[in-house]
Amino acid sequence: MRLRKFLRKIHRWIGIIASVWLLLLATTGFLLQHKDDWKLDEKYTNSPLLLSLYEIGDQYISFEDQNHTIAQLDHQIFINSQSILKLEDAIIGAIFQDSNWIIATNSQLIWINTEGQILQTMDDMDGLPLPIEKLGNNNNNILVQSNNQTISIDTFQPTRQAITWSIATNSEKLKESLIQTSSHNYLSYQQLIFDLHAGITSPSLFNDIAALALIFLSLSGIIIFFKKSFRKQRRFY
Repeated sequence: MRLRKFLRKIHRWIGIIASVWLLLLATTGFLLQHKDDWKLDEKYTNSPLLLSLYEIGDQYISFEDQNHTIAQLDHQIFINSQSILKLEDAIIGAIFQDSNWIIATNSQLIWINTEGQILQTMDDMDGLPLPIEKLGNNNNNILVQSNNQTISIDTFQPTRQAITWSIATNSEKLKESLIQTSSHNYLSYQQLIFDLHAGITSPSLFNDIAALALIFLSLSGIIIFFKKSFRKQRRFY
């Protein structure tokens, strides 16, 4: 009797937990059934929160120099908020000089004009010391830091010049703007709803708890049912 009362009490509360998951399945399933009626595949979300589930904007860095901006968002390079090229390596420094950008990764220097054309590159094949740790300048002389040494790219020799190092600004306002730009027509409501329905974007812990709750409900329901039936049979006999 005590076991049955305990199971009924727990059964009720766990049922509430499981109902949230079932409600999500039912709602998303209903929406998917009518996806063509509501043209969910033609409607897209630009919500930074939802896009973050798909790791949009996880890689981001931006620099500002002489009222010009350059940023990298998920391997995409933006100059003054305009997408100009793709770059797999992460930018670690950027300097605006002579109407062009000089950007540094750990393995190379790249000169880019404001239209996105690559004018020149420099890497270890040219004598550039690697890895590049910082990018800086002194009176238009470009310098890099490598292995804790400051080196001029003109001579590839260590120097003790006073240096202005390139420092990332990482503007959050710019990041949100670039996410909006780069994610246009990226995530449809149909895809988002399908992923929720399939549990792809749901937290794994939530899915695990819901699954365990349904298992417990099934087992406790069976136990409650058969204990009640067994008691009735005993009274009958």
